[in-house]
Amino acid sequence: MLKKHNKLIVFLVLAAFMFTIVGSASAATFSDVTGTTTEGAAIYKLNSLGIIDGYPDGTFGPEKTLTRAEFAKIAVYMAGLQAVANGMQGTPSSFKDVSSDFWGNGWIKVAADQGFVKGYPDGTFKPQAQITQAEVITVQLRILGYNDNLPGNWPADYIGKAANLGILDDITFVANKAATRGEVAMIGSAVLDEDVVEYKASDNIFDSKGETLLKDKFDDASTIEDA
Repeated sequence: MLKKHNKLIVFLVLAAFMFTIVGSASAATFSDVTGTTTEGAAIYKLNSLGIIDGYPDGTFGPEKTLTRAEFAKIAVYMAGLQAVANGMQGTPSSFKDVSSDFWGNGWIKVAADQGFVKGYPDGTFKPQAQITQAEVITVQLRILGYNDNLPGNWPADYIGKAANLGILDDITFVANKAATRGEVAMIGSAVLDEDVVEYKASDNIFDSKGETLLKDKFDDASTIEDA
């Protein structure tokens, strides 16, 4: 009888713990997002993981575009390096148009150091320029472990790989089009469910590490999702 009682207590504690986490993760709602759509599900998924936020007025703005600086922050969160980026804020930038006190300096610095983003030949980053769909695909595949050893020229190499993985299935893709927040969420959601890879130069292949980006960087979230 005592053993059954103890098991019941353990079950109730775990149930309460699960409800607290799942409940808090799904607490955010946006007045301009319908959760039953593919886009809406992706937005709430990334928001629950803390990757992307809405606005103070309760909207998400799925049709709004993003700057390169804003997307650098999203990329750093997807890679699980936000603590590093916070610590890098205020340090000298390697880009001549990004000052050390610019709000996005730390995020851009970490994203660049990791090879997720690159600047321009003239030494600028253009943090206020709109991020394009081709750039979004490139950065997010680099977070998975892909790099410029993909066959072909940029951006066809990254776009082709993304299409092959099915990442572009739910969006209307136009390489040079400014990416919207909703499109970034859908691409990000698909990327999170793809396997992290490692490039093996000796064989010129990208080898799967056997776990998704969601599992690799957000282990607690994926464990709860599985449960």
